[in-house]
Formats: sequence, C-alpha cells, structure tokens
Amino acid sequence: MTETIREFKNTSRSENQLSEGLDTFILKTASRLFGAQGYAATCVEQIAAVALHGEQSIYCRYLSKENVFKIIIPELGKSFFMAAAPPAFDSARTKD
Repeated sequence: MTETIREFKNTSRSENQLSEGLDTFILKTASRLFGAQGYAATCVEQIAAVALHGEQSIYCRYLSKENVFKIIIPELGKSFFMAAAPPAFDSARTKD
C-alpha cells in the first residue's frame, strides 16, 4: 500500500511539472506569434500547431485566445519596461 501511495505522489508531481512546462511552452509560443503577427492575425490553431499540441489542449487550459493574451501581456510589459529602463547608477564609476 505504501508503494502505491508513493508511486501516486511521484506521478502527480511529475504530471504537475509536465503541465507547468507545457503551460510555459504554450505561453512562450503564443507570445512569439503575437509579437510577430499581432493579436488579430494570430489564432489558437496556429499557437497549437507551433507548440505541437492540439487546439483542445489550449482551450482546456485558457478557454480563449483572449485569455492567453491576458496572461502574456503583464510579462511582456515587464520585459518592455526593463529593456527601456536606463542603466542603474553606479556611484563607484563616477569617483575619480
């Protein structure tokens, strides 16, 4: 019985890690497509094809293209502002 429980726990953890990895991959794929083509020109079918998964996988996780986009936008905003931010002031460099 202990072996069965241990196997179940290991399987659950592995499945969660795989699921998180798939989510990350789908979102990165969608992000690249939205960036390259824009929101209107990108469809769930394309995201699924590039991510090598069925459309149903995406719809089960996110329900719609709009929801995928809503998840991606905050991350894109963070990376945009980080890229646009001036370099941090280094007081050691200004001393002569």
